[in-house]
Amino acid sequence: MHATLDALLHEDGFALDVRSAVEYEREHLTKPPRRCVNVPYQEKGDAAAFALAVSKALGKPLSKRVLVFTSDGVDAAAAAGAVAGAGYTAVSAVGGGWGKYARAACAPGVRRVTVY
Repeated sequence: MHATLDALLHEDGFALDVRSAVEYEREHLTKPPRRCVNVPYQEKGDAAAFALAVSKALGKPLSKRVLVFTSDGVDAAAAAGAVAGAGYTAVSAVGGGWGKYARAACAPGVRRVTVY
């Protein structure tokens, strides 16, 4: 499935930014309001604790669209798998991560990032 990030977020999707809290505070999505949450992910971290934190941050329904951001997209699939492990059924990783999105969002007239 391919779609633009902006379109998915405006369809009641959520951006789950799994970068470190420092990276998130430096820059993150602010629109649409209250649609981006930060739950840092560590591949070798406690999967159960991550799943619990995601559930607390996103709430229900478990069918809501969740778009997972990493710094560069490298760990996006693993993080998305962990979110799916928390019970969410519509989870996608953002290809290229935050870096690709930020570059695309800053280019004049371009706001398309592929989500898969």
